[in-house]
Amino acid sequence: MLVGDFLFTKSFDLMVAHHNEEILKVMSKATTDLAEGEIMELLKTSDAQTLEEEYYEVIASKTAVLLSAACEIGALLGGVEHEKRIALRDFGFHMGMAFQLTDDLLDYTSTDRTLGKDTGRDLKEGKVTLPLIHALKTATQTERESIEENLTKLHTTNEDFRKVKNIIEKYGGLDYTARISKGHIDAAKTLLNVFPASQYKKALVDLADHILARES
Repeated sequence: MLVGDFLFTKSFDLMVAHHNEEILKVMSKATTDLAEGEIMELLKTSDAQTLEEEYYEVIASKTAVLLSAACEIGALLGGVEHEKRIALRDFGFHMGMAFQLTDDLLDYTSTDRTLGKDTGRDLKEGKVTLPLIHALKTATQTERESIEENLTKLHTTNEDFRKVKNIIEKYGGLDYTARISKGHIDAAKTLLNVFPASQYKKALVDLADHILARES
């Protein structure tokens, strides 16, 4: 925690050195939103009543605002006109949304070795993500009760995870999440149309495509 505090304060020290008030405004808002997003996620832990809109609000605050800020600060340091600054800001936001959606999808579809961490961790930690939310909309009462029980368990087994995953697959929760993620990537790439062709633009497009293709 102390190292984290040091890095946090050091980052603001570096920003102050640039004497750019706009950068400070962007980062101040982003750090506030990040904290709020983490709090919102904690409040929705194990809550099977979580709405899709609430989920989007959480991932926007805890992930998308960070990438958005990074891209907007790049625009500020590059001195681009306002239209391109907004395009980069929104590009980062959609990238962040897609990244978190894909991350939540991989938690149900990847393997421990490929993902680089335990799959099913979201369920074990009581995190209600989009694949689960979508399945809960049309699941039977028995299936809903099974999901709710596993969300609140202190120790979730591999068998518990498989049961929940089967319900998610039955109601298309994985495909739905993948479509929403792709929608954000498509929106992100469209925003880059205000920029002329270049190796840098290509790198951003390739990065966007990589988010959908990644396995870890």
